[in-house]
Amino acid sequence: MKDEDKSKQQLIEELVALRQQVAELQNKSISAKESNQLAKEALHESEERYRRLLEISFDAITIHQAGKLVAINDSGARLYGAASPEELIGTPILDFIHPEYLEAVQARMRQTRGEGKEVPLIEEKSLRLDKTSIDVEVAAVPISYQGQPAIQAVVRNISRRKRAEEALRESETKFRTLAETTTAAIFIYQGVQFRYVNPAAEAIASYTQAELLEMNLLDVIHPDFRQMTNDRRVARLRGEPVPSPYEVKILTKDGQERWLELSAGLIEFEGEPAVVGTAIKGTRLGGMVAPL
Repeated sequence: MKDEDKSKQQLIEELVALRQQVAELQNKSISAKESNQLAKEALHESEERYRRLLEISFDAITIHQAGKLVAINDSGARLYGAASPEELIGTPILDFIHPEYLEAVQARMRQTRGEGKEVPLIEEKSLRLDKTSIDVEVAAVPISYQGQPAIQAVVRNISRRKRAEEALRESETKFRTLAETTTAAIFIYQGVQFRYVNPAAEAIASYTQAELLEMNLLDVIHPDFRQMTNDRRVARLRGEPVPSPYEVKILTKDGQERWLELSAGLIEFEGEPAVVGTAIKGTRLGGMVAPL
């Protein structure tokens, strides 16, 4: 399995297993010369595997004892803004913790040392050497390092993901602010099922939001226009050109016929293809159908 394909939990388990093998071999008493040679070879192999895993990991891997950093891989050095791992050795581990998280981190460290328990994956902020903060995910386990108790942590930089999440939240807030205040109907549907409708859509169709979300697009389209509307819906999903805007007739909840001018386009909604549309009353008698 390639390192980039490993989950953080798998990586931690493999690192812990290797450290345990090394510790067991270091503490094992072997008298026979041949057995001693085999033990040395096994120890060397385990150490080499552990070292190689540290080198190729894209995540930062740190080991600290008595509150100070005693080992860190190249990815860790890059994460914290150091030129090399050696630059960080001996640094108090709490120097890397953002002040807002100091108390929580100290409590987890006491738990790991005192109870020998693995610390589950948690999000927090770390500090680089230049004191800029980064968002990280951290998981830690107690281990034996060079015959002494230590804590090993796997740290993943999630700053880019957090920025993307924040940008998405801001975008969604802007969309909802616009959608909730505009006089144009705005709606999103997947397949033919409505997934979102704004207050203006309720007013135009005379249905409540709850009612519309239980309906599909074709339920509100006048029978004379359902085939055309469905054909254009399918064509749009296929990526084929569709006239926009165009006029279509709907039926309101109270049975009135109403002309709308509609525009729509493809989007992704909750990870799946969808269509977002806008509609305003058409030009034919203010959107109403003339009486016969």
